[in-house]
Amino acid sequence: MNGSCCFAALIVSGAIAAAAASTACLDATCSSVTVGAQADLPGPAIDVYPDGRHASCLEAWAAFSPGSVRPAVLFGLGDDVPGLGGFVVTCDVHGLHVHVFTPDDVTLDANVGCATGAFGHIALCFDNGRVELYVDGEPKDAKEATPVPTSAVLHLGSFGQYPTDATTTLDEVRFSTGHRYTGAFTPAHHLIADEDTRLLFHFDESKGRVVYDAAAGAKVTLPQGVELQNKCPP
Repeated sequence: MNGSCCFAALIVSGAIAAAAASTACLDATCSSVTVGAQADLPGPAIDVYPDGRHASCLEAWAAFSPGSVRPAVLFGLGDDVPGLGGFVVTCDVHGLHVHVFTPDDVTLDANVGCATGAFGHIALCFDNGRVELYVDGEPKDAKEATPVPTSAVLHLGSFGQYPTDATTTLDEVRFSTGHRYTGAFTPAHHLIADEDTRLLFHFDESKGRVVYDAAAGAKVTLPQGVELQNKCPP
């Protein structure tokens, strides 16, 4: 995880909001969204094995400040039940962890310093019977997992079965179908929409109660407990 710069940020915070104060912004001017401990920021429904293509990739620039008890959450999808095909991505002092709720009940790990408050690029890619985890463009872990089509709401920075007292800062969230990454790559700081993009949040709104999905042209109204800020933490 590095401290490189981006355009805008989403801050998802739990009980220890003070921990976010040390999070570096990816750009000198950017906006953020703070999600309180009892709040949730749901995105649209996605399927990691869509349209019979059996390949997709979910990625984001993220910074973490885990809580005193529970890990920070990056993404959550579906239900915390083996065989239903959902997943959750978390960060704690030991690194990044992915739990995929297939019949295999697969776990992926990356021994990286994600709990430093510095931004890094994280990508979780599904390719038929394989799940791959990339950090800053480098392959970190891969496991075989039975494909389970699961159309469910994508939760950003939170997951109901994983309550957190931690802080997650998200920027540039993109979900794509097809083979986005198949080996080491250099992550782009500003993600763009192409023919494979199904979801793209830049989080560059500086005020108001709405954030936009640049891929679908849809808007998401921020729920109670979620606030836009016109600046990032120092």
